[in-house]
Amino acid sequence: MDAKEEGSAGTVAAADAREIDRSAWLQRIACRAARLGGWTIDLPERTLTWSEENCAIHDVPPDYVPSLEEGINLFPPEHRAEVIRKVEACARDGTPYEFELVEPAAHKTARMTPGR
Repeated sequence: MDAKEEGSAGTVAAADAREIDRSAWLQRIACRAARLGGWTIDLPERTLTWSEENCAIHDVPPDYVPSLEEGINLFPPEHRAEVIRKVEACARDGTPYEFELVEPAAHKTARMTPGR
């Protein structure tokens, strides 16, 4: 690769990085507006990682790291067994999951999609 090609590749990489940053910024705006938080479970450690918006929803600092038990306990008690079953099946067998929980009294919807 000559110097001209290297410079061109660097420019493309910088443009790609700017586009990724812009896309992440737009996604954060959309999540804040929709009050949409995200989370992951790292296996086999079973540790959670929350998005900044998920932390804001639960009124904790942006770098907060809840335990899996704490995360599950945030779901309404009548849905926790289902959450545990789906997370365990995903961890054990790689079974993806998606479900929606509606709390009629609070007019809130919690949606888990997809677990892999």
